[in-house]
Amino acid sequence: WPNRENSTAVPAGASLAGDHVVTGNYSPEIRFAVAERYDFMAPVDFDSVRKTPAGAYQVKWQGIPTAIGYLATAVGQGESQNDMVMWSSSEVQEMAQALMDYLPPAEVQRLIKDRIVMAPQTTECAVPTGIFKNEGAMLNFIAYGDELNVVHPPRPKDPKQTWEQQYAVKLRLKSTAMTMLSEKDPGGRAR
Repeated sequence: WPNRENSTAVPAGASLAGDHVVTGNYSPEIRFAVAERYDFMAPVDFDSVRKTPAGAYQVKWQGIPTAIGYLATAVGQGESQNDMVMWSSSEVQEMAQALMDYLPPAEVQRLIKDRIVMAPQTTECAVPTGIFKNEGAMLNFIAYGDELNVVHPPRPKDPKQTWEQQYAVKLRLKSTAMTMLSEKDPGGRAR
C-alpha cells in the first residue's frame, strides 16, 4: 500500500507510532512497536523557486526534523528539443537519479561524506545558470529518513546459542516532492 487496488492517501495527522500486529493464515503473528522517531516524515515544503540575478534557480525548503539527508535532481531541455539535461545537487559527478529512493542510513551517511547527498541541516541549493534552455525543467527531491529493523526473537548475545528467527520487519522512511523550475508571478502563472 499504496497500490493499484488501494491508493487511499494517508490522512493528515495520521501516525505510525505505537504497537502493531500483523496476522495471516500462513505467517506467524508479527508484533512490533514503532517509536515516534520512525513516524511518518513531514512533507517536503518548498519556498517559491526564485531566479538569482545571475539566472540560477534558488531552491529552498523547510527543514524536516527527522531527515538524515537530502538530494535534488532536475531534468529539462538542453540546446535543442533532442537534448535532455540531467542535473543533481551532488557536489561531485554522479548519476543521482538512481538514488531517488529509499537508502539505508549508513549509505546516506557515506553519500554525505562523499558530497553526493546534502547534510540534514541543509535547506537550499541552486540549479546553475543556463543549463536548461527552456522554463519548466522538473525538479525531483527526496528527504531520506531513518530505518527501523525488528527481528524476533532478537539475536542472542552468545554466538554459540541456537537462533531461530521467526520474523523480521523493516520500516523505511522518506519524504519526496516534485516541482517545476520556473518562477511564478503572484497570480500563479510562470514568468
